[in-house]
Amino acid sequence: MTVPAAAAFQSAFFARCPQARSLMRLFDGLPQTYFFAKDRDSRFVAVNHMFLDNHGLATEAEAIGRTDRDFHPPLLAEAYIAEDRRVMRSRQPLPGQVWVVLHRRTSPRWYVCTKTPRLASPERCTASTIRRSWRATFTSCCR
Repeated sequence: MTVPAAAAFQSAFFARCPQARSLMRLFDGLPQTYFFAKDRDSRFVAVNHMFLDNHGLATEAEAIGRTDRDFHPPLLAEAYIAEDRRVMRSRQPLPGQVWVVLHRRTSPRWYVCTKTPRLASPERCTASTIRRSWRATFTSCCR
């Protein structure tokens, strides 16, 4: 998607859900917080600086209109999208989910995620996600 097309796509989304833009700005300032919003088709409509860093992107326009399939291995992408659909279908938040996400498509990192539906109107539901990094040490119990 070109930069002007990404801007138009994003503007159309925020016109339907104007409070989402200020919410994005709030989360962009939080340390170690990975935040993004998607539309009903699981396309990214807004991402923060942690998302850009994780995926090696320079600008938000590089992510807008794309899906997890563009950034993750098929198995992980399909699991992320299935969870988006579950949240949008139920219209209920899904807090405290632990997910592995590949940093720059190479090294796994663990995150505690909360997906929340954004209800722009009764027929429109989109998902917003907050991921906090979680450092875990796994010790083998086998000798």
